[in-house]
Amino acid sequence: CDEQYLFVSDAFSTAAGVGLLLMFVNGWMFDRFGGYILSQVGAVILAIGFALLQVPLLGAQSGHDAQTRSWLVVAILIADTGAVLNTISVFSIAFHFPDFPA
Repeated sequence: CDEQYLFVSDAFSTAAGVGLLLMFVNGWMFDRFGGYILSQVGAVILAIGFALLQVPLLGAQSGHDAQTRSWLVVAILIADTGAVLNTISVFSIAFHFPDFPA
């Protein structure tokens, strides 16, 4: 159990670190394409990440977690990328409500 906890903890820590590094790219994409396009792309990427998350979960249920555990890191990174894109896009929605500052 300790080994599994450390692996999942490392996966989430890696995703958080990569997410912070990609904030510059996300800011550039927000300025370049706008919040509307970025929110749609982010939603699609997040859905792909959640779909890929089923691979390690089903692998663990069927006893093949040794073969499918590397998909956990990939799925978390993809889902985190989509979530960050959606989070940044909230600022474009908040812009349309000047009477209610965030």
